[in-house]
Amino acid sequence: MDFGIQLATSSHSWKVVKRAEELGFTHAWFYDTQLLNADVFVAMAAAAMQTSRIRLCTGVVVREELGFRPI
Repeated sequence: MDFGIQLATSSHSWKVVKRAEELGFTHAWFYDTQLLNADVFVAMAAAAMQTSRIRLCTGVVVREELGFRPI
């Protein structure tokens, strides 16, 4: 069975992902929040440099108040 985590991007996200990999998690989702957090691809690159097995994924968070409805 696969288990994953999701996290908002920050300059320290790679530490969380590295620990998740050590604990046996198989994937980490970084979500992008329209300029509210650090750049998702920079955070993923930092995590990729420090890990070897965990899969890195991207997601987008869109606020419902802006008129977008999740599908």
